[in-house]
Amino acid sequence: MPRGRSQPVAHSEIAKLLRKIRDDAGVSSGVEAGRLAGFSQAKVSRMEAGRFVPSPQDADRYARALGASAALRRQLVAMAQDLHEQHRALAPARVSLSRSAAAHEQRVRRNEARSTHISVFHPLVIPGLLQTEEYIRAVFTSGTLPQPEVDARVAARLARAEILEEPGHQFTFVLTTGVLGWRVGSPEVMVRQIEHITELSWRPHLRVGVIPWGVEATVFPPCGFDLYDEHTAVVGVIGGSAYYNDPADVARYVAMLAALERLAVFGDAARGELRQIADQYRDLP
Repeated sequence: MPRGRSQPVAHSEIAKLLRKIRDDAGVSSGVEAGRLAGFSQAKVSRMEAGRFVPSPQDADRYARALGASAALRRQLVAMAQDLHEQHRALAPARVSLSRSAAAHEQRVRRNEARSTHISVFHPLVIPGLLQTEEYIRAVFTSGTLPQPEVDARVAARLARAEILEEPGHQFTFVLTTGVLGWRVGSPEVMVRQIEHITELSWRPHLRVGVIPWGVEATVFPPCGFDLYDEHTAVVGVIGGSAYYNDPADVARYVAMLAALERLAVFGDAARGELRQIADQYRDLP
């Protein structure tokens, strides 16, 4: 990977974060920031103007030199890593395809780390951040993966869910009664999974919506998708996951999510739907 790369389009998000780190440190000039980090003033100026994306190593070095918090440092490094991957793999294309499960998990974690609002809709499986360990294991053991790889993927999925405990993030999940009724594992696994979602739904930074059975559909997503603020949409496709970064493409998924939210119920009404489905599982023989 190159140490850094000039870009024709300003990357305002990473530039703003770099300036925030310098402001938080009480460093008034790029000259002083450069001295602390061992960079030239010109390099700091280009980074803060969005004309140059630092390598992940340089991003970490800069953040540490200016005393940034661990959370800000992770966010900055994740943004740098993601931008370098995008431009190495697909420039000037506007969509890339991730085929490796391990690479996909890593890239998703970077998108989550750099995002303030994460929104998820999946019609066939409960979103990964909401999954219990039993549910995750049932999903991954349904195929032909060897046990060590199953264990590694379960651990990676659980590690991703730790972001639900980190400050600075908001979450919106839209579920259907169909995905909740698609049994993964035993009825007892599904009861515990639904109870877990119900518990999470009480958190003020996390919204869980449920589209009730029988609601007239007014939008027809062809597949599930994840939204990271309004900068990236990740869409499941055959053979991997597609990453959309072009604003026009992402805007279509933003509009689709808004339409799905209008079909869903939230808060106590959503918890009522979850309770009813859990009770149905309890009644199964």
